[in-house]
Formats: sequence, C-alpha cells, structure tokens
Amino acid sequence: MTIKKLDLAVARDEAKGLDEVINEIKKGNLIEKSTLNKIRNITINVLVDTNLKNHPDMPKEDTLQKRRKDFLLTNGQDINELQKLLELLCRSVHEVKGWWPRVTQMVSWCLLALTNSGKLLEVATGEGKSCIIAMFAVFRVLKGEKIDIVSCSSVLSERDVKDWKDFYSLFNITVDTNTDKTEDEDRNRCYGSDVVYGTVETFSADFLRQNFEMKQIFPQPRFQCIIVDEVDSLLLDQGLQFTYLSSDMSGMQDLGPILAMIWCSVSQCGYVASKTETFLRGPLLPFYKALHEGTDIEDPLQILEIAEQKGLVPPGATEDVLSGKQDILKYLLSTANHETMLNILSAAEEYFPYKWLPYTLDDKGTLQLRIPPGNEGLEQSNQDIPHLPVLIVEDGLCCALYDAYEDYSETVAENVKKHIQYTPCDKNKGDALRVPGFLKDLVEAKLQTWVENAFLAIRLQEGREYLVQEKQVLPVDFKSTGIVEMNKKWGDGLQQFLEMKHLTKVSILSTITNYISNVRYFNMYNGQIYGTTGTLGTESDQEFLQKLYSTLSVCRIPTFNRKKLFEEKGLIRSTKEEWQETICSVVRKKVKSTSYRKGRAALVICEDINKANDLYEVIKNLAESESEKTIKVRQYTRNDGQHGNVSDFDLNPGDVIVATNLAGRGTDIKVSEEVVRSGGLFVVLTFLSQNARVELQAFGRTARKGQPGSAQVIVCSSDIPFILTMDANIDKLKDVRDYRAKRKVKHIMEDEMLEVNLREKLFLKYCSILSGIYKSIANKGDKKVTAAIMNEYWGTWLQIKSKDLVQRKGKELEESLEKDTEMAKHKSQCSESPLSSIYHYIKFGNNLLSAGKTEECAKFLEKAMNLDPSWAAIAFYNHAYCTLKQRKENYLDASLKDLEKSVDSLHTLKEQCLVTASLLQLSVSHVKTENKTEFQKNIHIKVQVLDFFEKNILTSILNLKDIQSRHSDAVTVESAVFSLGLQSDSVVHEELYELYKMGLLNVFSVEEKPRFCWEGLGVFLLGVIQIVGGVLLTALTAGTLSSIGMALITEGVSDCIDGVTAVVEGEFSWGSWAISKAISIGVSLIGSGIGKVATKAFEKDLTRLPKMLTSEIRSEYTAVMKENTKNAFKYAGKEMAQQTVMYGIRKHEEVVLNRILEKIETQIQAESQKTMREKVQTKQLRPIIDRLVMSQLTDPKEVKLLLDPGKPLWDSVKNVFSEFVHEILNEDYRSLERQNQLFSAITDVIEKAKTEVQGRKKTILNIIEIGYLSTLNGLAINNVNNLLNDFASKLSANINTLMDEKKTLSTCDLSEDDEPILAQFRETLADSISKELGNLLVQTFHQKFAGHLVKEAQSKINQYASSFISNKLNTNRTVEKLKGSSAALYITHMAPTIAFNKIHPAYQDYFDKYIRKIQESNTTGSVLDLKMLSETTGTKVMVSEKDKKGKLQTKHVLEPSSSSVHNTIHLVYRTASKDDPEGHYDVCINSKIYPVRSEGKSCMYHAFAQALHPEAQDSKLPLKAKDLRGLGIPKIEQLQKLIEKGDTVEYVTQQIGCVDSYKNNRKKVQGFGCLLNADHQPPVNSIMNAYQTNLKNGLAKSLLQLALGNKYGANLTAKQIQNLKKKCRFSDLLSVVVPYDMHKEFLTTGRSFVAVTFRRLITKAIQSGNAVKMLKLTFIGGQPNATLKIKTGKHYNEILKIDKYFGIRQNERKVLLKNQLKVINKTLLDKWKDIINKTDYPLTTAHLKELELYINDEAYLNDGERFLHEIHDVDFQPTEKNEPHEMPKKK
Repeated sequence: MTIKKLDLAVARDEAKGLDEVINEIKKGNLIEKSTLNKIRNITINVLVDTNLKNHPDMPKEDTLQKRRKDFLLTNGQDINELQKLLELLCRSVHEVKGWWPRVTQMVSWCLLALTNSGKLLEVATGEGKSCIIAMFAVFRVLKGEKIDIVSCSSVLSERDVKDWKDFYSLFNITVDTNTDKTEDEDRNRCYGSDVVYGTVETFSADFLRQNFEMKQIFPQPRFQCIIVDEVDSLLLDQGLQFTYLSSDMSGMQDLGPILAMIWCSVSQCGYVASKTETFLRGPLLPFYKALHEGTDIEDPLQILEIAEQKGLVPPGATEDVLSGKQDILKYLLSTANHETMLNILSAAEEYFPYKWLPYTLDDKGTLQLRIPPGNEGLEQSNQDIPHLPVLIVEDGLCCALYDAYEDYSETVAENVKKHIQYTPCDKNKGDALRVPGFLKDLVEAKLQTWVENAFLAIRLQEGREYLVQEKQVLPVDFKSTGIVEMNKKWGDGLQQFLEMKHLTKVSILSTITNYISNVRYFNMYNGQIYGTTGTLGTESDQEFLQKLYSTLSVCRIPTFNRKKLFEEKGLIRSTKEEWQETICSVVRKKVKSTSYRKGRAALVICEDINKANDLYEVIKNLAESESEKTIKVRQYTRNDGQHGNVSDFDLNPGDVIVATNLAGRGTDIKVSEEVVRSGGLFVVLTFLSQNARVELQAFGRTARKGQPGSAQVIVCSSDIPFILTMDANIDKLKDVRDYRAKRKVKHIMEDEMLEVNLREKLFLKYCSILSGIYKSIANKGDKKVTAAIMNEYWGTWLQIKSKDLVQRKGKELEESLEKDTEMAKHKSQCSESPLSSIYHYIKFGNNLLSAGKTEECAKFLEKAMNLDPSWAAIAFYNHAYCTLKQRKENYLDASLKDLEKSVDSLHTLKEQCLVTASLLQLSVSHVKTENKTEFQKNIHIKVQVLDFFEKNILTSILNLKDIQSRHSDAVTVESAVFSLGLQSDSVVHEELYELYKMGLLNVFSVEEKPRFCWEGLGVFLLGVIQIVGGVLLTALTAGTLSSIGMALITEGVSDCIDGVTAVVEGEFSWGSWAISKAISIGVSLIGSGIGKVATKAFEKDLTRLPKMLTSEIRSEYTAVMKENTKNAFKYAGKEMAQQTVMYGIRKHEEVVLNRILEKIETQIQAESQKTMREKVQTKQLRPIIDRLVMSQLTDPKEVKLLLDPGKPLWDSVKNVFSEFVHEILNEDYRSLERQNQLFSAITDVIEKAKTEVQGRKKTILNIIEIGYLSTLNGLAINNVNNLLNDFASKLSANINTLMDEKKTLSTCDLSEDDEPILAQFRETLADSISKELGNLLVQTFHQKFAGHLVKEAQSKINQYASSFISNKLNTNRTVEKLKGSSAALYITHMAPTIAFNKIHPAYQDYFDKYIRKIQESNTTGSVLDLKMLSETTGTKVMVSEKDKKGKLQTKHVLEPSSSSVHNTIHLVYRTASKDDPEGHYDVCINSKIYPVRSEGKSCMYHAFAQALHPEAQDSKLPLKAKDLRGLGIPKIEQLQKLIEKGDTVEYVTQQIGCVDSYKNNRKKVQGFGCLLNADHQPPVNSIMNAYQTNLKNGLAKSLLQLALGNKYGANLTAKQIQNLKKKCRFSDLLSVVVPYDMHKEFLTTGRSFVAVTFRRLITKAIQSGNAVKMLKLTFIGGQPNATLKIKTGKHYNEILKIDKYFGIRQNERKVLLKNQLKVINKTLLDKWKDIINKTDYPLTTAHLKELELYINDEAYLNDGERFLHEIHDVDFQPTEKNEPHEMPKKK
C-alpha cells in the first residue's frame, strides 16, 4: 500500500510555477532583483497552458504568420516588445514541435535577452537547452545580427539544425551547419545564413582560411554574437585547444627515413611490469651489449672477455665475435642459459661499479626478480652503486630495462644523429641517412621531440586514443566526448609513428604555420558570449572562465520540477573479470521484470572503444544465454554512422546500450512510456571520469524532463591511476579527483595560459608581416610564391624555437621573430631562399616560367642545381626544358647533361623510399603477413611514380641523341605531370601530386622539329584568296553571283584548314588535294545551279553589275551595300568556325569509335580461342590432329623429341597446320571482299535515295536502312558462327585427304607420360590457329556490320554536330540577311524595265491583288515601292538612317533606269518603335530634317510627296500621296515578277495557303521572307496569354504541352514560356503561309488595336475551354474580308457604301477568296481536330458537323458581325509589344 501511495505521489509531481522558479534563482544571489522583476513581468502574461491549443483566443495559423512577418524589434530591452516576442516564440515552438516551452525555458530566455555583456546558464540536462538557444538566436537575428552557435561535436550541431530548421523558417531566418562543408564555395554560402551551427574547430578553421589563406569564406562580417552549447566542454575542457590548418612544407618528405629509423629503434622497445613497478624494455641484444647499456664501460666486449676468463663462454669467443662470423656468434649465445647469465652478471659486478638486477618473465608476462645463488638480500645493499635492471631472455639475449622512456630516448636520438648525413657532402657514407642540408636546424631542434613521440605512439592504444579506419589513423576524444575526430591529425611526428605502427600509408610531416586558440576565437566576439550547459562545474571552474572572459556572468536555472534521479552507491572491483561480472549482474537485475515492476532499459558508458567492445561481447553472451531472450544489446561507439544514432529510437524494457562518452554529453536518449513507468533509464558509468562534469553529463542521460531514473558508478581498480588507488572508497576517490581537477585548472591559468598567449602574440605579429607582404607585391604569381616561402620559413622558425616557447622566453622570441622575418622577407623579395632550400628556387623558377621568362627561370634552377645536386632531380629536369626552349649554342648537349644528372638525382629519391621501407620492415620482422600492407603498397606506388618519371627522362635522352645524330633541331611537347599516370588509379595521382608540390608542374617529351611546309602555306593563302573573292562576289553582285561566292567561301575555309594542318604536321600531298578539290568544286557548281548561269536573265544581270558598282561608289556605298558586305564577312567567319570545330570532332570521333570496336574485336578473339581449345580437345578435331602428329613419327618414343618447343621439329609440325589454315581461310577472305563491295553499294544507294526524297518516302527509307543494318548484324553473327564450324569441318576434311595416302602410328602406342605432351601441343596449336581464325572473324564482323555501323555513326555524329554548331552560330539567319540585303540591292540597281503587257497571264491575279493593296492609304511602303516611284517620276531618291552616334548614313540610293533624273529628294528613315510599329520616314531638305505627319496612314508616300512639293500646303499632301500610289502600278508588276526570276512566282503562288506545322512552313518560306510569311493559326500569343492568366487552364495547357512535345514538364511558368518562345517558337503548332505584304493586316497577326483586341476574343475562348469558338474566330480572323470590315467598324450592310474606298466590290472579293479560304479552313479543321482530340477538350461529332457546315456555308465571310460588338466591349489593357495606346473611336 505504501509503494502504491509513493507511486501516486510521484505521478502527481507537477511542474514548478513562475514564482517558485524566480524564488529559487533569487536564493543564488547571482541575479539582481530588478532583473528578476522584469523577467516576471515579461513571462507572467505569456500563455503557458499546455491545453491552450483549444483556447478560444488562440490565434489562427495565418494570423501568427502575419504577426511574425510584421513584428519589428525596435528596442531589445523594452519590456512590452520582449513580452510580445516571447509569446510569439512560444506559439511558434508549439506550431512546429507540438509542445509549449516551460517556465524555466522562458525564464532562461529572458535572462539571456536582458543581458548585454554575455551570460552562461547552467540548465540541467534534459531541460531543453536546444529550445532556449533557438529562441534566443531568433531574438538576436531580429536585432539585425548574424549568430554563430557552437556545439561540442558535429553530431550535435547537425542534429540541432535538422530539429529546428522549420522553427527558424517561420521567421524567414536561414540556418545552416558548417561541419559538413568541404569546398570554399559551400562555406561561403553557409556563412551567408542568419544562423550557423558548428563546432569551434570548424569556425576557427574557417576564420584562418579567411584571414591567413586570404580566401573568401565569410561574405559578411560576423563576430556579433556567439551562443555556446555545452559551455563547460568548450570553454573549460577545450579552452586552451588550438585549431590550425596543416601546411605542406617543401622538403618534409625527405625526413621519412629519419622517422623510419627512429621507429625502427623505438618499436623494438615495450613496456613490462612487475607487481610493483613498470619498466621500458629496451631492444633485444646479445647479453654483453645489453649489459653495456646505461654504463660508462668503454667497450661491451670487455664484458664478453670477463665471461671468457671465467669460463662461462667457450674459449676464443671474443676473437670470434671480432671476426664478424655470425654463425659462431649464434652458437656462442645459444650456450648461455639463464644460470650462465646470472653467473656472468655476478662476474661483471666484480670488475665494474654497477649492480645488475636480473629479471625474467613468468607465464603471465610479469617480471620476476632473479637473485644469483648466494646473493639473496643483496639487492637492497650498496645503494650508492647504480642499480641497473635487465631482462634475461633465452639464448644469451638480454634487454636493458629503464624506469622511464626518457632514460632511453636520448640514446635513440644520439644513435639516429650519428647516422644522418647532410647534403651536399664530399663523400657519402655507406649506411648514412642522407638529408637535405637546409633541414639541419629543424632536425636537430626536433629530433628529441620525435623520439619522445615515437615512445608515445607505443603507449597509445588503438580503440582508446585512436582508431584505424579506412586505412587512416583517426584520433578519438575518449576522455570527454567520445568523438572520432575525422579531420584531425597529430603533429610532431606522432601521426606518422602511429601510421608506421599499423603499416598504413605514412603521411608527410606537416608544418604548423597558422593557429588560433579557442580563447582568442571566443574573445573576438567582444564579450557577446552566451551559453548553456548542464554542468557548469565548481567555483574554481567558474573563476577560471571569468578570468578568461571577463564580461561573463553565470546563473543556475532550477529544474522545472523535482529531479527524480537516484544515484546508487558506487562499486569498486579489483579485477577485470569481477568488474565485468558485476556490471552484467547489475544490468541484468535492472532490465529484467520483477514482481512489482516491468523491465527497464540500461545505458552502459565505458571509458574507451576497446572496453566498450569487450563489455558488449560479455553482455551479449549473457543475453544469448537467457532462456527468455528479453535482453537486447546494442553498441554505440562510433560517430561515423557505423552504429547508427542512439537518439533515433525509443528504448524499450530489456534494451541495453553499450557506449562510450559519445552517448554522454548532449545525447537525447528517449525511452518508452513502459520504461518510464518501471523506473526509467538506468545508467552505469564504468570508469572514474577525469572530472565531475563528465560524470554528471553521463548521469544526465536519465531522469530527464521530469522522468524517473537511476545511475551508478562501477569501476575497476586496475583502471584507476595508482595515485588514487590508495583510497578504496568511491566517494574518497571522487574527492581526490576533484582536488586534482582544481589543481589542473590552477596550473592552466598560471602556466599553460602564458604559453598560449605567447603563441598568439607571435602569430599575430607574423600575420601583420604577412599582410604587409600581400599589400606590397602587385603581381599575383609573385605574391603567391613569396607568401608560400615566408609561411614555410615561419613554420620552420616555430619548430626550431619550440623549446624557447615552452620556456616562455617572450621578449627574446619577439625580438628574434622581428629580426629573422625581416631577413626572410628581404631574401624572399629578392628571390633568395631564406632557408637555402632548393625547392624555393624551383618555385621562383616556375613562377617566372609561367610568365614566359625562360632565361630568368633557368638562372634560379641553376641555383638549386648548384646548392644541392643530390635532391635537384626536378631542378635538372626543368633546366633541361628551359635549355631546349632557349635553343642556344650546343643546347642539345647541355640538355642531355641536365637530363642525365636528373636521373642520377632521381636515384636518391628512390633510395629514400627503399631505405624507409627497409627500416620499417626491420621493425615488424617478427610479424608475418600474407598480403601486402598498405605501407608496402604505398612504397611500391611511390617507386612506380618515380619509375614513370625516370622513363620519361630516359625516353627524352634517347630522342635527343637520335635528333642530335641527324643534326636536326628538337622541340618539346608539354603536358601536366598527372599525364605520367593517365591509366592509373587515384592513389598514383596522389603521389604525382607530391611531385607537383615539389615543383614538377609539367613533363615534356622531345620530338624532332618538323620542317616548314611551304606547300601548306601556299594552300592556306589560296584559301584566303578564295574567301576574299567569295565575300566580294556575295556582297557586290546583288545576289547574281552569291551562290558561287558562298561556295568559294566554303572551299576557301576548307583550304585554309588543310593548309594550317599541313604546316603543323609538315606534310602535304598536291595529288590528294587536287582530287578532293576537283570533286568538291564539281559538287558546288552542281549545287549552285549551274544551269541557271547560262540563262539570258543571268547574262543581263551581269551587264548591269558595272552600273550598280559605279552607283554605289559614287554614293560612297549605301548602308545596304555595307550591310551586305558585313553579312558576307560574317558568313565567312561562321563558316570558318563551323568547319574548324567539325575538323576537331572528326579527329576525335574516329578514336572513340575505334576504341569501341577494339573491345568488341578483343572479345571475338577471346571467344575464338576458347572455341578452338574446346574443339581440339574433343572428338571433332582431336583425332585429326593426333593422326597428323603421329604421321611424322617412325617410333612412338620420338614424340618427346618432336613436340619439344625448343627443337626444330616443333616448328615444322606447326608449319604443316599453318599451311592448311591459310588454304582454308584464303577462300573466305575472297568471299568476304565480294560481300563487302556489295554491302557498300547497297548502303550508297540508300543514302543517295534519302537525299532526294522527303516526307513518308524518307521515313520508309530510314526503316529500310535500320532493317538492313539489323540484317547485317545478323549476318555478321551467323558468319562468325558458321566460320567457326565450317573451319573445323574443312580442316578435318583436308587433313583426312592427306592422311589417306599415308600410314601412321596409333596414339595407343604412346605411353602415359607422352599423353600430357600431346595435350599441351594441341592446346598450343589451338592458340596459334585461333589467332589466324580470330583475325578473319574480326574482319568478318567489321566488314559485315561494324564498318557500316561506324560509317553510319560518323555520319549521324557529323550531321548532328554540324546542325548544332550552325544553330549556335545562327548561320541560317546570317544567310537570310545576306539574301535579303542582296535582294534590296537588286531592286535598287538591277531590276530592268519590261512592258506591262509582257506579264504572263498566270501571275496576273496575284499582281492584281498587290495593286489593289498598294492603293490602300494605310499600306506600308517598301523599297520596291520607292524604286517604282523613282522610275515613274524620274526622281533620284536618297534614303538615310541615323547611326548610334546620331550621324546620317546612306542606306539606299535609287535612280530611274528608264529616264533621266529630274529631281533629287532625301528621305530619313527611323526604324520601328513603339510609336511607329512599321517605321517612319521624314524629309531632309538642305541638311535640315522636317517631320512628316501622316495621321495613321503610310508615311512613305506622304514623305515622298512632301519632298517633291515642299511648298504645298499640309491639307493637299494626302491627295498628292494618293496620286503617287497609282503612278507606277505596271512597273510594280514587272519588278515584282523579275526579282526572283525563273520559277519563283510560280513557287510563291503554290505555297500561299499551305497549312502545316510552323516548323515545316518556316522551311518552305525560307529565302522568300520578303514575299511569304508563316502565321500561327490560332495565334500563339492567344494560347500563351490564356495559360499565363490561369496556369491551370486545361485547353491552353494541353495545347502548349502538345506544341512542346511534353519535354519541358507538366507545368510551365510565364517566364519559361517566354524563353521557350524565343528558343523553339512553338514549332509544332499549326500555321498558314500568307503573302508577306498582307501578313500584318490579318486580325490574327496584325499590330493594330483592333487586331490585338480580336486576339483577346480568341484568348477568352481558350480560357473558357470553348474549342469551337476558338476555331470559328480563327477562320474569321484569317481572311482579309473580316479584317477590312472590323477595322472600319461598319456592319456588312454598310460596306457597299465604301466600295470606292477599297477599289473593289464585296461580291468580287468573295469570288477571289472563296475557293482558297474554304480549302485553307477545311485543312485547318482536319489538322486541329486531331490535335484537340488529344486534349481533355475533344471535339464531339456535333461540334465537327457544326464546324464543317460553318466552312461549307462560308459563314466566316459574314459572321464577323456577330462578334463585332464583343471587340468594342473589350477593355483595352495592352499585353503585347507595340500595341497602340488609344482606342479608335467608333464611327
């Protein structure tokens, strides 16, 4: 009963109220009362009821969105504003998350918002810190700031962005995380966000990229406000952490052998322990050498001599060892057992003042002290004598034991130092490690540090301090966060030693040239540091923070309800086994169900990954042994996704998570309701954490958000530091730990912080120097090289001064830095290396070479070569290149010497790799591996890359010697260094990149300089002449010779390309050129219509050319002539570009296609070999082959002699078979040749036919061609199979015929040993035959199918490429302009005068229409009309146009050809504009321009009349203009007919009224743009406007999709439609071909107000989905009758009254248009019916009948009256370009 009451009380535990929370904060005396009152006033009015969702005053979602949008924060401290914002934030959280922020969260937000100088809050784990941070970030962004939010791991930052992104978006705030960005462009985009989450390492690294590497990372200023999540981890645990960007330093790769030698020495050591002590075990050595370690004994052989004198080793042992006989040494050592060794120690102690303490190892590997007999108790005596522990091993081997690694590290360092030889040097030592001399200071300064780090690498454990993952060594922050740090590497050689330890790829030492501490980074926010944590730490921790960040204040926030965490008493176990057993027992008890509760879930947090793995296996075995199987164990130790994320699921009863600290800080572990009811999550901390905060963070995973939970510490005493094990009580252990943590904080402040400040001070000083260098150097290349060299010097300086830094010699370091960097700066700017590094001189040289300064580059390379030839392989190589480029005297000899020296130096680099490999191999000689290690693979690749380089050099040497022998000159062909490994994988490219960083940017090959091809130059010049001649013919003959001119341009371009190719390649054949030229000229003449050249019209045109040219010269060339010339040159340029690109395409397509065929042919060869091997071993060919072989024998014993590959008889037997094979295959070759000729002929016929047909016929031929190629493919496959089968049959028949005449032995006579010999012969023979047969099969496939396929593929590729390039260059448009301007010139100068009565009657109707049209006052005049007026009035007409500068340029000069000039007038033309859609003419009299006002009528005739009669009154000018329209109608007829000559008029007449797709009709009117036009029917603008008005409009949407072929998606925006109209012109919509002069008068295409308004009626019909009305309006608007009626605004019964105005009666117009319009409309209906029926608005049978009757009754001629009132009722809102701005008045 009591338990039930307790449960009920716990369940009723309610959240604290606002006053209760404020009172608890008040007790801490950290916040002023006035601030707390403000917080109360802000918070009390905010609705926090969790049932508020159903509250009647709850704002709707759209209201909230409007409030968020309109909210403006004017004063960040105003109580009312803060109250409104807090309410809005809380509602927004509820909108996104479904829950309301608690009172504690709102109070926390208020505390942060009311503070201007930084605030840290301790908010208990599980109290919603992420929500507080997000709400506060919104507040600061609304103040106009950019916010940075720092988490302690990338996992947490990426999680928070994902969780709160929707919340930020409600306020239009952008958010991103910087932890997953690898490119600078992505980083820049990230920092453009309002809020950026990330880790301090990432923020700091990006700051260094911006300010040290001078990259553009931050698009806007930041450092306005930073919010720190998990403050204690970042500001306390990682407070002094540095972030740096690793920098490559030239020459560091040359230190590999030193590191390898250090590791070779150190790796032979290890750690061993007795029950009370731990020793470093030295390397295994012969006893006399091991006993010598750590003594002052001169020679270790003295110990051996004593043993020999005492009779403990064989006599003469010392002499034998001196002789160097290894076998004798081995025997000598084998005689010394443990007892002998103890006696030797006793004997040595008699002679030397040392006491050796002998140890041996027991079965458990523990050290046991061994006392020589009779010396018991002496180990404690003679304390003044040095005591030297030594480990005795078997076979006379011993190891020196050291109390600490420092005792041995100096020995290792001295030993390595003895083996180093710095270059350059006079004589090389045989066993020396050669190192570039410029690294000497660095090596001597860092050698001891490297040795110490090598020992550290031995102590570090995989799975604890680091992981080996994906062939990389990755650090693990196991003490605090458990994060695997993917982007970190250790420095000072530790990373490399760990890589050597695990034999992975060994990276190159990096240099620290830039860094920033967390302290400095946070201080850049000028006190605007805000943060939260669950564990702010002790008072000493808080004091530490306030000393680092003086503006910070802290506050502890109460929990929102009573904390329900129960901490059980901690346990200590003495052994690992007991520890594991205890944990399993406790966990099992907690997660299993009991009589009073169900099971719980457990989280077991281990110190490192190794222990977590071990414990996971133990608990897993426990779970599997359970009969009920209720325990489910998961692992969570990796943040790389391998174990998933523990926060992604709820834990149920029986679930156990075994994790590291990765599951501690910041991890939100969720449990099911069933677990909560059973007591919540149980947390086991299995180690004693480094401080209380880590422990509290672990316990904070349970009892969250008011839920119950419990936790317990269970530790193993063997894992506790020895200094703590004296206190067996867990509470005392924690007290000691906390005391040590406090002392650590004090040490950081008093000691480490000083070093941090000194490093920061030095770096800032260097940054200012570097900034000055950037500003003082203008050249980008010089700036980059100088900065790189200075950074290398600075990095080296830092390492050399590392001891001074540790000793904090601040003043000396600052003075030294200023002095040393000034010297380095001066040397760098004078192109000298401050480190005397050969790589610096190579960089200087490369920079000059890139600027084209070859001679200056060579001088710097010479400095490198002279400085240290041993390492100057790249310098010698690059110098050879410069020598070849300069071509000075004896340059071939000089370059040869450089290349040979480069090879010698390259051997040093190879030797370096091999020495490193050998040393590391010694360090792991006891480890046997079957497969190559990653290290071995990498060394192999390094050597392979150097071999690639050496091969390149040797090839160049051979080529140079060959060129030299022929007394020729050499040229170089350059390529990137990565071309050395084009066919290799990325690992090879990584090694090539190392060569690139060393200065090998490019490699070169040497070729003989080709002779200059004068023939090619001649052809090129001939091509230029042809191009110039073609341009002149095209431009100056007014189209008469344009086709010949354009052909000449094409041929000239082709010759130019051939000429350039010949000059480049040095070869040319006049014969081949002449043949190809004859063919191409013939084709061009035929294509240009050679028959037309012989016509009389052509002859007459030629006679008029001189007159035209004379006229143009007199007028200083008109604008049309200039335009024509410009277009001709433009066409020539585009033709040049197109042919050049096509030339490149043809060059490359052959290579690609051949590669494809090679793969197919390789497969055929392999299949042939496989088939033949099968046949020779089966009954089909085996008996025949055996019979032929046996026929060559007289005795079965001769088979070994006959079939021995080394004997002559072997070849004779193979030759017999070869003769048979050739005889059989020759017949197939001949057959194949005949078939190939036939197939080629068929292909040519099909291709020729395709060029001569169009439409369905061409489609049929395409189908035939596809079927033909399919047949060829089938034939090829069948032929291959048939050849294989037929060959075997024919070979068998031929051999049988031969064998019938001979007597042969039987294979039965062979022994068992002979059969394998015969089988091997058969297999060899099969390979030989299959090779011959394979060649035939390949040829069969190629000629029967592949050859045709390649030809077809090349044709398609070239056709597509040519079309693509032509479209991109807009060549067709240029040709059209060329034709148009030529036609204008023809009209102006060359159109002859012919009597009206000679016009053919067939064209009379067409010209009658034109004559009637020209009489209309609003019909626009053209150049043709001006020519007519010139002829009829005897007037010379000059037409000018203003250029961009406002100056008049002559465009046309028109003179009468049939009479003398009586008058001269000057007209000025203005191009079309919004006010004048058709353009406008003004009059120029005495250089003064007079405007012409034509009141809506064509201004050209008014301008002509005004120019002829300048004195006339304005009222009389319209009548004079009307008279001018009727003057020369016969002239118009004659000129119009003769412009196109020949059959043009007939063709034009045939095309008028043609209904087809816009794409097809455009082709038909191409070249006839001045006569014909293709008009969309209905207008495309109507469809577009209907869709743009309503993007869901069904009919418009369907029509557009059908027009676009559904390839642009289901939905299009208005902007996309406009863009598509420009690109594709809706080519699949229907159109009608109409006369160009009537094109703009139709209601469906005209630009008048009435026409635009009429099209709106069509738009409305489409919008309403009324396809019938749309078509009726299309029929009406597409005929001039409706156009005339509607434009006048009169009804049909009124039209008869204005017959005189139009010049033709209504019934006559009907007769003219009746037949043609009916046919057009019927065709339109038929084609639109098929289109509309594909939409969701199909035409019904009734609709079709209605429309057919409408057309048959010609209702469209009279039905305009019904729609007339609609036109005048439409509101005018201009939607199209050039619409009028006023609506005409109704008459």
